[in-house]
Amino acid sequence: MSTQSRTQSRTLSRALLAAAVLALAALSSCVVAAVGVTAVVVSQEFLDNAQVAFMEEDYEVVWEQTKRTLQRMASDPVEIDEELQAATVDIEGSHVTAHVEIYDVGETKLSVSAKKWSFYDAARANQVITQIKRDLDR
Repeated sequence: MSTQSRTQSRTLSRALLAAAVLALAALSSCVVAAVGVTAVVVSQEFLDNAQVAFMEEDYEVVWEQTKRTLQRMASDPVEIDEELQAATVDIEGSHVTAHVEIYDVGETKLSVSAKKWSFYDAARANQVITQIKRDLDR
């Protein structure tokens, strides 16, 4: 094999490798974008239908109390996602999700959504928020 043939072969190999890497990167981006869009849709639905309360307690205090209150209100164990600061449980037939986040220094945002028979239940969500606030005041 001549030097020119080897050079062309190496150039072709590098071009194919570069094309494969670009194709893999493009595919990964599409998968990440699809997952991101799904997460945005789910969280947007939650935000649109959640009842919100702002509390002047530290985030950690509100988060811990939210988990305790939900456990006390429900007969089933609470599903907790520490990474997302979200807790989910069924309370008297309503599927309740609570999300706690830092809003400002010394201020915490509590969002609660409740769904019963595929309909949003604002009354149940407000009941949960009211109970969490009462428990925090004790």
